[in-house]
Amino acid sequence: MSEDKTLGTNESFDLKKILWDRLKWLGFIIILGSFSSSMLMGVSSLLPIDEEELDQETKLLILNALDMEYTTDDAEQVFDENITIEEFEEMTFYKNKEGSIAFEFTGRGHQDSISGIVALGPDLESIKGLVILEQAETPGLGGRITETEFLKQFRSVTLDPDLRIVRGGTAATADNEVEGITGATRTSQALEEMLNQSIQEALQVRGLN
Repeated sequence: MSEDKTLGTNESFDLKKILWDRLKWLGFIIILGSFSSSMLMGVSSLLPIDEEELDQETKLLILNALDMEYTTDDAEQVFDENITIEEFEEMTFYKNKEGSIAFEFTGRGHQDSISGIVALGPDLESIKGLVILEQAETPGLGGRITETEFLKQFRSVTLDPDLRIVRGGTAATADNEVEGITGATRTSQALEEMLNQSIQEALQVRGLN
């Protein structure tokens, strides 16, 4: 009887040991899997965006913001040969060979959100160009921020100390000023604020401010 008890105890001990070993192995697999996933996520966040992921329309808009010459036939070639895509934190930049950079911005307009692409010149102290992607401002008033004549004003405007959009009907007299749209003061003010904020954020993430 005593011998049977001893055998039963040893069998129980062996079973516990086997279970414990299996639990340790399972824990190791879980930890290893989590670590591998984290590493893959980290590596993927460092990989540059593939230029092929951008559609043709987006490439054209970026080229427009950077004020680069192209034709409908060679637009994609011009983009692929001249634009480098860079990632800084959570921002994506499109840099041409001259050193100009373009990036997307978004903010609250007078009626709804406004988004676009703004480009800075190589000195990063002036605007190279501006493109509006989406807006829902009042047609004939704030909605006119998409008009070519309005957007042309931003080319070569300095950012010293920052961009100013003066009231429509008032001539821009300083190097950092553009004339706003008559009857759309609130839209102009909102656009001015979001551009200045987005530019400052872009310079900060690149370690330039």
